[in-house]
Amino acid sequence: MDKMTTAAALVRRQGPRSPWKTRYFLDTEFTDFNAFQLISVAIVGEDGREFYGESRTLNAPMQ
Repeated sequence: MDKMTTAAALVRRQGPRSPWKTRYFLDTEFTDFNAFQLISVAIVGEDGREFYGESRTLNAPMQ
């Protein structure tokens, strides 16, 4: 098992550290470094809750 799978399994077995101290992990995706636009965002809670959103107004250049 890789490290992420092991960490996720550990959290599921033990649950979050405290209901008031749940950690959240954020992942974002952007178009590029110069004229960046947000493509998507994902948030995963230590307690297993997840959110994923994508931009509806992405102005991707025509190539």
